[in-house]
Formats: sequence, C-alpha cells, structure tokens
Amino acid sequence: MVHSIQSNAARELYENLGKLFYAIAAADKVVSREEIRVLYEIVEKEWVPVEDSSDEYGTDLSFQIEVIFDWYKDNDFSAEAAYEKFETYQKEHTGLFDADLNDLIWKTANSIAQAFPGKNRSEILMLIRLKSLLHIHNMVSHVCQSCGLPLQEENYGTNRNDTFNDDYCNVCFRDGEFTDHSLTLHKLETQLEESVKHHNTISFEEAERLKKVLPTLKRWRMSRI
Repeated sequence: MVHSIQSNAARELYENLGKLFYAIAAADKVVSREEIRVLYEIVEKEWVPVEDSSDEYGTDLSFQIEVIFDWYKDNDFSAEAAYEKFETYQKEHTGLFDADLNDLIWKTANSIAQAFPGKNRSEILMLIRLKSLLHIHNMVSHVCQSCGLPLQEENYGTNRNDTFNDDYCNVCFRDGEFTDHSLTLHKLETQLEESVKHHNTISFEEAERLKKVLPTLKRWRMSRI
C-alpha cells in the first residue's frame, strides 16, 4: 500500500495524516486521552506493518502520524485548519490514495471518533466530509440508518446484550439505545445546511445527496409511523 513510494513522499503523507487524525479528534474542541491511546494503538498495529521506510534515526516513518498529531495538539491548532491542510494535500496527491490506503484512513479516523463516548455531532460532520473526499461511499456496502455514514464491522452499534447492531454505527447507537435522543431528521438536515453555509465542512453536492438519503433511513422512517 505505502511500500512503493519514496521515503520523502512517505514522510509527507504521514505528516498530513497526522493533521487529519488530529482534526477528527479535535472536532469537538477536546482531544481526550482515549482518542490519543486509540491513535497510538492503530499506528502500531495497522500503519507500521505497511511501511518499510525509516527516518535517519531508524524510526518507522509512519510514526510521523503521532509526531504531527502531538505537535498540533500541543499548539492547540483548530480542527478546521488541520483538516484543510490535509484536504489540500490529498487533492494535490490523489494518485497516492488507492482503495487500500483510503480504507485504512477511514478505519483510523472512525476509531478515533468512536474512542470517547458522548461525542459531539461535529465529529460526525467531519467524518462525512472525509467520506466525500475519499469517495468512501463507493467502497462500502451499507450505511448507518441514522446518520448515513458508511458502516463497517468495526463501527457497528451495540445492543443491550453486547451483541452488534448492524443497522447503526456506534456513534449513533450504543447499549440498545440512541446516543442522542433529541436528534431529529430536521435537526440533522439543518446541521448539514449550516455546515455548507457557515463552516464549509461538507460540499454542497454531498449535503444535497445526504439530504435525499436521510429520510429513507430506518430511524427516520420509523419516526413517521
């Protein structure tokens, strides 16, 4: 996946991934210890094995993800500024982002967002923006029946008996109930509109696509019964 690119290009890639993952963690303006722990764990287990290059000290280049993440956190960068830097880099280097790399980026970002319970909806909107940028909707078979985000086995919601619920993601549904009981379809649609109008966290086209999809999802169909 990352083996074939030169070390300088690999370093730049990992530095920008550090910015992205910081943006996901800081979307709700708080970077928790659990989010940091999850990032470090995924870098060790998922990113290090797919990178052959090392820096001048013999350290695997994928650890640049952690270095940049920590630097952005210590300097209190805004999540939006960090995300925009990654977005610019990605658009200038689209050839690097094949399906395998996009899948691992999505898995990492999703795990960070799920690391701390009670997360802000801003994290979901950041994930929606990333999904659009990486064209994730072409890579997965189904979506959360509440927020419309792609569903994969590692982000299934949970039922009361600790079994997985494959209708909802675990941002929206945990321990047999929705995490935000006050959320309505109208509120979700309004958040999308605000994100386009004021925050530029999602493209107009992606927001319009989601607004068409949301009313067809199970949670919102059931609410009309």
